[in-house]
Amino acid sequence: MTSILINGALGKMGRILYACAAEHGFPVIAGIDKYAAGAKLSFPLFEDLRACDLSADVLIDFSRPDALNDLLAFAVAKHIALVLAT
Repeated sequence: MTSILINGALGKMGRILYACAAEHGFPVIAGIDKYAAGAKLSFPLFEDLRACDLSADVLIDFSRPDALNDLLAFAVAKHIALVLAT
């Protein structure tokens, strides 16, 4: 089963993505969101992508265009697929 990392996890689309993944049995390994402090979800949350020490099969981004450089570097370093939905 494809494991997922969601960038922008607390936003409207990030939450929809999590719900769809759960509905179809895809595990969400972690979420990244600058508002992660204090938020509670069923997976770990990180405020910064660089702080995430976990890997997944795919990183799905629903955040901001200015996050592109960090997303590309992370995906290349972790050897994971990247889906950009900004």
